[in-house]
Amino acid sequence: MAGEKIHEVAASGFARGAEEYEAGRPGYPQAAVDLIARELEIGPGSTVVDVGAGTGKFTRLLLPTGARVVGVEPVAEMREVFARAVPGVEIVDGTAEAIPLGDGEVDVVTAAQAFHWVDAVPAVAEVHRVVRPGGGVAFLWNSRDASVDWVRRVKELMDRVVGGTPRYGNAYGGGWERAMADHGGFTPMERVELAHEHPVDRELMRARVASTSYVSMLPDSERAAVLAEIDAIVDEAGLGETFTEPYRTEVFWCTRR
Repeated sequence: MAGEKIHEVAASGFARGAEEYEAGRPGYPQAAVDLIARELEIGPGSTVVDVGAGTGKFTRLLLPTGARVVGVEPVAEMREVFARAVPGVEIVDGTAEAIPLGDGEVDVVTAAQAFHWVDAVPAVAEVHRVVRPGGGVAFLWNSRDASVDWVRRVKELMDRVVGGTPRYGNAYGGGWERAMADHGGFTPMERVELAHEHPVDRELMRARVASTSYVSMLPDSERAAVLAEIDAIVDEAGLGETFTEPYRTEVFWCTRR
């Protein structure tokens, strides 16, 4: 069963926070989508599988390429929101370790804000299985731009409450970058970093933080305390009711040998 591989924090946190995930999470810069589509030759006739699709934040950006796009998402609550947010796009139960498609059936696998959750070695082997020879793989992450003072304070708050939850840079079953390199079935990863801005208001900022798995699963009183600290940071920075949250988007891509 696909759900057997879900990290317990992801399973609990994203089930509780699916609506907040859709409301508060940033999308991805168009330049990132254009780069992936160009480098991995995504277009009409292509099949792209977006693993860990969540509510479809990245999946929906692939649709203008004309490709057939399939979302793979293990958390039922996230799939329900996906179906409303991206109507008519196929969304199936599955994980990076158990992608419900056939051998070599996929032209490109993408994973946005997701591949740090995987059990790296079996996930990489599974991606290699479903992607055709010469097909592509792309991973993306949005990270807060901590060079901005108030954003640094938000990051420090999140660092205090994260505990041992997997985050960007690590997969709980081992580092994904090492697993990709050690597998030997892919060309070396290429990388680009892009600036990205996410327009928010106070409620969306709260939703963004609340959607984080390890915040979402906190007891109500502790969760409320974290969100109160977010309100205080916004107040002390004089950001007003609407403002922009700056991010850096890292894009990694390679092809299957």
